[in-house]
Amino acid sequence: MAFHCFSRLSWGISFLILAKWLWDDEQMNPKWFQEAPTLVGLPKARELASEDWEQWNAAIAPKEQQLVWKPESSDPQKKL
Repeated sequence: MAFHCFSRLSWGISFLILAKWLWDDEQMNPKWFQEAPTLVGLPKARELASEDWEQWNAAIAPKEQQLVWKPESSDPQKKL
């Protein structure tokens, strides 16, 4: 009877250690989540460099075919 208790206890401790190990690994290098997970507070989003965005866009469409957004001018007569 005592053997079964220790067996369950060892499995429980093993799962807790595994969960802690996975949590720490995911905090340092998020693989499964897009953001590093947190229990409380705001998520810690990763920022991508502008070079990464340019490579991403170039893989989708050539630079000549990409659309460019330009802010509208604040000329009030143009809106009428």
